[in-house]
Order: sequence, then structure tokens, then C-alpha cells
Amino acid sequence: MKGRVGRFLKEYHLRHHYNDANTAFGVSNPLWDYVFATVPNHTKNKK
Repeated sequence: MKGRVGRFLKEYHLRHHYNDANTAFGVSNPLWDYVFATVPNHTKNKK
């Protein structure tokens, strides 16, 4: 995916692999991380 959404999803999931393997499981949709309370702190802090 290109554009803002694509960049966000790529960064979001790469943080799962390289920063914290216990969060950001939603590969193409972060909604599930909100459902299962696995949203990474860097995303929570942007609000």
C-alpha cells in the first residue's frame, strides 16, 4: 500500500517485529489490537 495509510500500517507492524514482539499483531488492521488490548504505547501516545 502506498500513501499515509500504507506507511502507517508498515511502521505499525514493523515495530511489532523490531521493538516489541508482544504488541501490534494487527498486520493489516490495528482494530484487533484495540479489541485484544495489544496496542503499542507509541500508538497510544500519538492521540
